[in-house]
Amino acid sequence: MSSLPAQVATAVVLFAGTNADDVVVLALLNASSRGGGRPRLWEIWAGQYAGYSALVGVSLAAGRGLALVPDRWLWLLALIPLGLGLVNLVAAIRSLQRGEQLPPPSAGGLLGVAALAIVNGADDLAAYPPSSPRSGRPRS
Repeated sequence: MSSLPAQVATAVVLFAGTNADDVVVLALLNASSRGGGRPRLWEIWAGQYAGYSALVGVSLAAGRGLALVPDRWLWLLALIPLGLGLVNLVAAIRSLQRGEQLPPPSAGGLLGVAALAIVNGADDLAAYPPSSPRSGRPRS
């Protein structure tokens, strides 16, 4: 069993490594705020806190809930983002074929920034839940 300082150091490095891309997103949101006034600065920061809070809650629930799911079925969870991406890709292709102009993506408002924080950090959830208590090995 590892010591508490080693576990804390691992958690800090894991958090920094999985959230480096968030610095880019925050920079773009701040540039958009300064250039066009949307989203406002308070919406950016409040949205980031709301998004992180949701991700922490999901991570805690996943850490407990995944222990109930047999390891051989966990790969099915990967079909959810794949399916969502394919549905949106097909919708975008159909819109372009009809000659419709796709709206530019924007993260306006508190809820938009929170949703962006969740989407940007959702891939990190695979790194956060603890090891499987049944097998003693990390989930992958």
